[in-house]
Amino acid sequence: MNLLQTLTLGLISLLSFVPAPSRAANPADYFPKDYDASKARFLRYSDALRAKYRGVETEAFTVGAERLTVDTTFVPAQDSPRTLLVLTSGNHGAEGYAGSALQALFIEEVLPTLDLAHTGVLLVHALNPWGFKHERRGTENNVNLNRNFDLSRDLFATKNEGYDQLRELLELRGPVTNACAFPAKDLLWRMLVRKDVTQQSLTEAIGKGQYTSPEGINYGGHDFESQTTDMIRLLARVAAPYPAIFHVDLHTGLGKKGVLHVMTKKEMNEASRAAQSKLFAGRDDAAHYELTPPEAEGFYEILGDYANIPAKLFPEPNRVVIGITAEFGTVGNGLGGKVVTINRLIKENEGYLYGYGDARTEAKVKRDFRELFFPSSAKWRAGVLANGKYLLDTVVKRFISQHP
Repeated sequence: MNLLQTLTLGLISLLSFVPAPSRAANPADYFPKDYDASKARFLRYSDALRAKYRGVETEAFTVGAERLTVDTTFVPAQDSPRTLLVLTSGNHGAEGYAGSALQALFIEEVLPTLDLAHTGVLLVHALNPWGFKHERRGTENNVNLNRNFDLSRDLFATKNEGYDQLRELLELRGPVTNACAFPAKDLLWRMLVRKDVTQQSLTEAIGKGQYTSPEGINYGGHDFESQTTDMIRLLARVAAPYPAIFHVDLHTGLGKKGVLHVMTKKEMNEASRAAQSKLFAGRDDAAHYELTPPEAEGFYEILGDYANIPAKLFPEPNRVVIGITAEFGTVGNGLGGKVVTINRLIKENEGYLYGYGDARTEAKVKRDFRELFFPSSAKWRAGVLANGKYLLDTVVKRFISQHP
């Protein structure tokens, strides 16, 4: 072996065992400054993983007029495929900060401890890059991506009568001139005085998605967004050889403040249902997350749910496919938290569409909206890392061990 070969092998060995960047000295540093910093870090990780594992595939889906990208890295099982983890951040763009932090933590602290002989990992960074960059939940088309996923365009003919009945109260028109305005007051009056709207019916009307008002809240679109089509194609190809799939979609906002809600889905076969019951039965699990089915009080089944796609792609009765939304609550799930959330959603949407009376009002509305999905609280962020690591380490390893 000549000197050049020796140096080359030494460099490859070094790259194989040193992640990029090195583990954060301060765990809070896992949270990125912005979309651009998050993307740059993810691409560095991708390079390091490509150097360490065989057969690593990277793909970037270009999205929209700004030519931003959804970046994906697939580390296949190094021997034979049995279990697959899919880990996605930034489905709702503004929620990408926490999702990016947990992807970095997973790559730094968990992935090196996994035996990848029979396990593959698909990492999806910033499924909605435009929303992440501009701190909006929707795409540049005002589409909520997590109401845009299905295998049939029949989705877009779905009616949400509850939303239609409240539409005039949710879609205000004109510039936002008062950052402290309380547009949700009319909804409160309907609930508390007129009593023709309940807290649960309001939650479902707003939350589950609607397909009639392009300028409205949680608009699911009139057709599939480009990354929806690209992501379904990628999942169909990458996941096909794996008999057991665990799909984790990282979110923030909904739920009890500071609590990780593991939101399960109805879309699954009997084998998957049995496997899910076994997976989320750890003795210490309750200290780290709350198992939350869609019928739980304050929650709901949504339309066009991304986490349902693997189960729809692979419905075979002997296939185990578990899709969850990992949701970290920010302001609380009671009436007060819902009112705060709705109020901020209405004002941010109105401001985006019609502008603001002045720069100060705009800054306040956007700051409040950011806080709704990425709280500045050090305690909240520490909880995201601690409980998120438990899910991505302990629960993921349990899933792998249960499907040898």
